[in-house]
Amino acid sequence: MTNRQVTQLRYDRPNEADKTLLAEAAYLSSFYKDREGDVSFYLASGDSHFSPMKGTAGGLTSRAITDRISEEFHVTCDYPAEISNLLRQKVK
Repeated sequence: MTNRQVTQLRYDRPNEADKTLLAEAAYLSSFYKDREGDVSFYLASGDSHFSPMKGTAGGLTSRAITDRISEEFHVTCDYPAEISNLLRQKVK
């Protein structure tokens, strides 16, 4: 199965602002993890370079890049509404 998130990179490359945003998020995640211990870091974005690409009509979600960012940089990326829901669940 082709991963839409990865395939899209051939046609829609991340721009310098995207790269800078990810670099800053990765740095801040590392910075606070080193000083505070176990922390969760979130990046709320509607950009499919970061957030999962949702399938049409309830189809599969493409999230290879999103998962790789989480593994490599310990940053959870998703749409603002999804991050809001995650944070609400953590507070309960």
